Amino acid sequence: MSRRAWLVALVALSYASPALSQQDSLLRAAVLLSTEGRGDSARAVVRRVLAITPPGDSLYPEALYTLGVVSGDADEATQALRRVAIEFGLSAWADEATLRLIQLNYAAGDPASALGWQDRFERDHFSSPLRAEALYWGARAHFDLRDEPAGCALLDAGTQADTTDIELQNRFAFYRQRCSEPTDSVPAATSRQSYFSVQVIAVKSIAAADETLSKLSEAGFEAAVVRDRDGLIKVRVGRYRTRAQASETARQIRSRLGGEAFVVEVTP
Repeated sequence: MSRRAWLVALVALSYASPALSQQDSLLRAAVLLSTEGRGDSARAVVRRVLAITPPGDSLYPEALYTLGVVSGDADEATQALRRVAIEFGLSAWADEATLRLIQLNYAAGDPASALGWQDRFERDHFSSPLRAEALYWGARAHFDLRDEPAGCALLDAGTQADTTDIELQNRFAFYRQRCSEPTDSVPAATSRQSYFSVQVIAVKSIAAADETLSKLSEAGFEAAVVRDRDGLIKVRVGRYRTRAQASETARQIRSRLGGEAFVVEVTP
């Protein structure tokens, strides 16, 4: 069927739904086209709706969101969803757009950016029914950045959030298991005793911390993120019983990666 024929059929469908506006029905039909593998037709419909809908119309952010859903290009999808989340932050579609941005960035291997959108979701859409889902993906992003305490805190918040999604509750339970297990080389019986660690960097940027974590991982060092009361994000390696052990690791890090890694004594 030609594109013109599809548009004619879709317009007919819109008139068959009197409770909805013609454009709104077209958007819903576009999503259906996309799920049936007719992505080009779906995008053509949505772009047509955007072209004839004034930005001040309440339908406009819905059309932008739909473009983000049916777009076959990641950059176009991200741009459309960003506009909904930022320019139309009070619209009914802003929380869904922000959640999709969290998921898109996580799927693209950028947990730091995913956390940025999760923070925005928590700030702007705290009462949204989608909050539990956003907290879940935020926890996953923290785990990828090796910030176990922060990830577990989001899992705790998500477990307490209002959701009847059994599958989501199961996902929370699955990842919550790692929060009760020791994540370092110090035995559980002594985990509250002082230990020595190697601090590699202290920054305010999650992206900078993520970059350092990647470099350390490539060099063979298992690192973690720590947030102290001073507000800095600190990347540290190891939990050692003696200062000598930590000093040797610090020497190796400086030798392989440069920088000014140094030993810190940590008292839980």
